[in-house]
Amino acid sequence: MQIHRRLDDQNRQPYLDKMAHTLKVLAILHSLKEEYSQAQPLQEEALQIYRQLAILSPQLFLTKVLMVLNNIVAMSLATNELNRTHSLHEESLHIRKQLESTDIDPLIFLPDLGTSLNNLAVLYLASNEFSQAQTLYEEALQIRRKLAEIKPQIYLSYLMATAMNLAIFYKEYNENKQISLFYCKEVLRAALLFVVLPPDIESYTRSTLQIVYDWGVNAEGFLQEVITEQGS
Repeated sequence: MQIHRRLDDQNRQPYLDKMAHTLKVLAILHSLKEEYSQAQPLQEEALQIYRQLAILSPQLFLTKVLMVLNNIVAMSLATNELNRTHSLHEESLHIRKQLESTDIDPLIFLPDLGTSLNNLAVLYLASNEFSQAQTLYEEALQIRRKLAEIKPQIYLSYLMATAMNLAIFYKEYNENKQISLFYCKEVLRAALLFVVLPPDIESYTRSTLQIVYDWGVNAEGFLQEVITEQGS
C-alpha cells in the first residue's frame, strides 16, 4: 500500500487503479469478518479514487465505481444505514444510465442496474415510499425481461424475483388483484420453461402460488390456466 501511495504522482492512472484495487480487496476481507468500521474507510477511499479516474476515462472506470458502490451499499445494509444506502443507490443508478448511452456491452452493467433498481425499491418500500418503490420495481422488471431474453438460463430467476415482488406489492401495499395476478402469471410462465426446477426457482414458484391462494383463487386451477395459455 505504501509503495502504491508513493507512486501516485508518477504516471498516476495505472498506479491509482492498483491502489484502489488494493483498498477494495482489503475492505472486502474486513467485511467478510464483519469488521465494518475498518472496511468502510477503505471502500470510501477506493470509491474516491475511482471517481477521479472515471472523470478522465469513463469507459474504463465507471464500471469500477459501480462495483465499489455496490460493496458499500451491501455494507450499509448490513449496518442498517438506510439513509446512506439511498444516496449510494441514487448515484449508482445515475452512473448506469450514463453507461446506457455508451458503446459498452450492456451485459456488463445491465445486470447490476436491475439489481440496484430492485434493491432500491425494497428500501423505498421499507420507508413507506410506495410510489417510488412501484416505479423502481417496474424498471427493474423491464431490464430483467430484456436480460432473460438474451440469457434465460442465467436471468430468468432474477425476472421471477422482481415479478414476484410486484405481485406482493399489489397484494400488500397497493391492493389490486388483477395486476397482482398478472405478475403471478409472469412468474409461473418463467418457471414452466425449466424441465427441472432449481431450488430458487422452486421457491419463487411456491411463494407465487401462495399469493394466488391468498387472493382466494384456486392455485391449482390458476397454474393449469397458465400451462394452457403457455401451450396455445
